[in-house]
Amino acid sequence: MESYTMVTTKKPLFEEFSGKTSVWGSLSPEVQEVSLKVDSEFQKLFISKVKKASSIIPPSS
Repeated sequence: MESYTMVTTKKPLFEEFSGKTSVWGSLSPEVQEVSLKVDSEFQKLFISKVKKASSIIPPSS
């Protein structure tokens, strides 16, 4: 999966990729594995971590 983003603010907020309303939740486990190029074990670990977090990209200090 590739993503290109142009950020025009000094404090961007990336929160839609994680948490309970994650866009990852709409994808099947098979699509997640192919998108991330990982096996099913890592996919399960990744999704469990994504669902617990509210942000996957920490804010800069």
